Amino acid sequence: MKVLALCLSLVGCVFGVTHNDLATIVNMVIADTDVDMDGFISEAELANEFQNRFDANNDGIILKNEFIHGWTTRYGDKHHHTDIFFDNIDLNGNGMIDLSDIEGNKVLTDTDADGMVSVEEYKAFIMAKHPCGDHGLDCTA
Repeated sequence: MKVLALCLSLVGCVFGVTHNDLATIVNMVIADTDVDMDGFISEAELANEFQNRFDANNDGIILKNEFIHGWTTRYGDKHHHTDIFFDNIDLNGNGMIDLSDIEGNKVLTDTDADGMVSVEEYKAFIMAKHPCGDHGLDCTA
């Protein structure tokens, strides 16, 4: 068992596989999304983040495998956590994120209903939708 753990850790070192904790992931997402650094996530910034970072074939629809690959590669999240996160933000459960999912999630994120999504609201949204955000999941596994 110790040999297997050692081998897996060496594979991770050789191939650069690192996993970040959720706080680090959230900070990276905010840095990528709030491009103008004004403390708010505009619709354009949100759509741009999703479409440019995760829509690998540029068809306007983010398939689950595209999202998982892009999210885990960019943010160092674990595959199974990203899988659950995707399901939580795929509002209609059709296995893809399109403009209606992005707009629907924006409405859910704007908790004070002022028409603007603050960085704090966006952080809270990610924490609420991600399985490692106060849901009792052991995220060390």
